[in-house]
Amino acid sequence: MQSTDIVVIAGGALALLTVGALLSWVAVLARRTRSLQALVRTELARVRDELAQVSAQALRIGNQQHAIEGRIRQMAERQGRLELRGEGRPFEQAIENLRGGATRNDLVARFGLTDSEVALLVRLHGGRV
Repeated sequence: MQSTDIVVIAGGALALLTVGALLSWVAVLARRTRSLQALVRTELARVRDELAQVSAQALRIGNQQHAIEGRIRQMAERQGRLELRGEGRPFEQAIENLRGGATRNDLVARFGLTDSEVALLVRLHGGRV
C-alpha cells in the first residue's frame, strides 16, 4: 500500500469518526430538546391553568364591585330622598306621636331624641309624658 492510500484511508476513518461523533452529539441534543419541550409544555399548561383561575377571580371581583356600586347608588338615592324630607320631619312625627299618647321612652326609641328634646316637645306641644 502506498503512503497516499494510507493517508486517504486514515483521513476517511477520521472523517467517519468525526461524523459519528457529530451524529452522537446531535442525538444527545435531540433528547435534551425533547426533554426541554416536555418541560415547557408542562409549565405552559400550569400557567394556563393559573391564568384561568386569575381570570375567574377577576370576574368574580368585577361582579362584586358592580353589586357594591349598585348598593352605593341605592344608598345615595335613599339619602337624597331622606334629605328632601327635611331635618324637622322626625320632630313632626314625634309631636304627632306625643299628641297620640306616646311615652317618653317611645319617643326616645322611635326618633332617637334625648330626654331634654322630649321635655321641650312636651312643654311646647303638651301631652302626658
